[in-house]
Amino acid sequence: MLVRRQEIWEEDYRRRRYLADASDADLAQRFRDILLNYHNVTAEGRLGVNTNREELLTWLPVLTHVLQEFNFRGGIPAGIASKNDLPFITFPEPPNGFKILNGATIPESPLIKLGRKEHMAAMFGEGKIRIAPVSSYADPSLNRAIKDDELSLSVFALKSEISARVLDKKTGKAGPTIQAVGDVTITDSCFDFYVYCMCEKYDYRLLNDFEATAMVVIHDHRTFGQRLLKALKDKFGEAYMYMWVPVYYVDPYNYDHTRLSTHFSKHFRYAYQHEHRFLMVPRGNRTEPLPPFFINVGPLNDIAAYYSLT
Repeated sequence: MLVRRQEIWEEDYRRRRYLADASDADLAQRFRDILLNYHNVTAEGRLGVNTNREELLTWLPVLTHVLQEFNFRGGIPAGIASKNDLPFITFPEPPNGFKILNGATIPESPLIKLGRKEHMAAMFGEGKIRIAPVSSYADPSLNRAIKDDELSLSVFALKSEISARVLDKKTGKAGPTIQAVGDVTITDSCFDFYVYCMCEKYDYRLLNDFEATAMVVIHDHRTFGQRLLKALKDKFGEAYMYMWVPVYYVDPYNYDHTRLSTHFSKHFRYAYQHEHRFLMVPRGNRTEPLPPFFINVGPLNDIAAYYSLT
């Protein structure tokens, strides 16, 4: 069955060779992005493969397509990926994400906040939460799991699937069709806004990937959301639009254009994080810097659990 599916994926790619005009560097980066999501870390700290069926059926076809494109170009280049392009491997030690549980089980459909022990202890015990502007995630000092340009998002329109016409300035009529000479990059950008990020699925890899030493696991989403929203409205009123949204992870070559939004979307290299985010979007186009701030929602011991590394 798997062989048959691979043949179908290969045939699909031959019919729509969407990576044909991708640069060698972009193709190599796409390969590494897929590897980062296709793999995970086992309880023993070994490199494993994502066993979630739905996610596997997301990554296997696009991995097959990349390998097909490499074949068309003469094969996979030597040294294209290294261990730094994979989840952090801890073997022979278990990953921190396994050790921190100490035999406990994460509830189904959690909301998880990862961070430093002192910050997570304050969140759990006091309800102290730091909310930062999304622009702060472009800080080059951040690690690869966190660093991202969250104010812009680029996708590609294939030259074989688009065309353009020159508009006659005098008559207002469209002229002859012009065929694009290469794929067209489409970039969406937005003004700065506030974001509070959490994970809605737990993996052993997360603590090491985020360099976290503790986490708060929310099991009552509704109550947490209500407390956070009330605290923010008490402080800011209706100066912002507030919303909880799951992140839509964008494959820049294969995407649903109706779901594209710089506020809600991220590049699919981050898909393994399963992010659920709370947004505070200023009403009106505000260009001044947005400073980070703290808000207090009260102790979370009744709706959450706290875990830390000893």
